[in-house]
Amino acid sequence: MSTRLRTNAATSAATALLLTCLAASGCSDNPQACSTSDDCFSGETCVAGRCQPQTGTDTGNNTQNNSPNPDASSPDTSTGDDASTGEDSGGQDSGGQDSGGQDSGRQDSGGDETCAVDPFTVTCENDDNYDNDEWIDADEFKDTTLGCYGSLEQPEDWSTTINGTMCYDEEGDYFGMNIAPCDAQFRMQVKLTVPEMCIDSEWGLDVRVGGASVPCDEGRDDQYRSMQCVRDGNTETWTIIVKNSNSIWSFKAGVLGASEGESQFDYTLEGKVL
Repeated sequence: MSTRLRTNAATSAATALLLTCLAASGCSDNPQACSTSDDCFSGETCVAGRCQPQTGTDTGNNTQNNSPNPDASSPDTSTGDDASTGEDSGGQDSGGQDSGGQDSGRQDSGGDETCAVDPFTVTCENDDNYDNDEWIDADEFKDTTLGCYGSLEQPEDWSTTINGTMCYDEEGDYFGMNIAPCDAQFRMQVKLTVPEMCIDSEWGLDVRVGGASVPCDEGRDDQYRSMQCVRDGNTETWTIIVKNSNSIWSFKAGVLGASEGESQFDYTLEGKVL
């Protein structure tokens, strides 16, 4: 082989070795001084103050010339809570209350029907007794005087029945007559009957003598008469003893509605000589 060929071969070998050393970064006769692996190039680690190529198990802490490659995905900010809590939205019951539908205006009181009515819904057909709502305007209970007016020693037989309706907008239904004494005393009776469903505060009977009201629980006893009242359930009965006297006096009985509020009911008022 010629000298030139040998020289070219040596030059080529030296060039290949140089490229190999540069690629490995470990063929330098004078390794770079370092304090930590961060002072070294990528792929090197600091050993004994000099940068040396990393082994396969030494990953080092080298960050120089390395671009951090954090996970590009956004961190999971989800709390893991199901967006739908499944909780009741709190929708309130509409209250679907019973409208308390009234039958012909009659109210329901604790499940028991009474004679109380709602004036905004009830109707009432006026009977013949609609204009006698004051005692002074009383209709005739008897068209003539009851008793011994004139020369009679005993009263004539008398019995009457009045059927009426106490409307919610009436103050009362009054009926009256005059009573004359006889030579001997006699007895008479007046009785009011209302529907059994009416409670005590929804009806009443106003008995008047000479225009003065006589309470049922008091009665009356004077020189002209003795009066006794019994209220039992849906009836009120007055028994009157007409004494012998020289005086003719007036008697009136008025059917009344509720003492408070409004009531409406049918009634029967009876009168007779016993």
